[in-house]
Amino acid sequence: MLRESSAQESVPVELRGLTDENVDLRLPAGNHLRALAGALLDRQNLDSPRASVVAMLGEQAAVTAVGVVSNFQMMNRALDAVGIPAHVDRELADALGVDPRRFGGAHGET
Repeated sequence: MLRESSAQESVPVELRGLTDENVDLRLPAGNHLRALAGALLDRQNLDSPRASVVAMLGEQAAVTAVGVVSNFQMMNRALDAVGIPAHVDRELADALGVDPRRFGGAHGET
């Protein structure tokens, strides 16, 4: 979604920044949002990333960001739970710096 929306809006984004915190996403508040998403997935140290997003974007944007992360996490878990195979988009995997073969199973299919 980020790749497509950034193309539609003509806003440059560095996708590798999604998987590598040393790479700037090139999005307004992108690095803060990445930190919040990571904290939500790790379920720890939420206060600082949440406060940072609220300070930069406002409370409603922080609530929306938490909802987006939660929804994606739910969709991934539901698909994994029922064993639906995932199509591997090699171009996207390369842009993210991810080798899908390291995951095995449906995610690692060639």
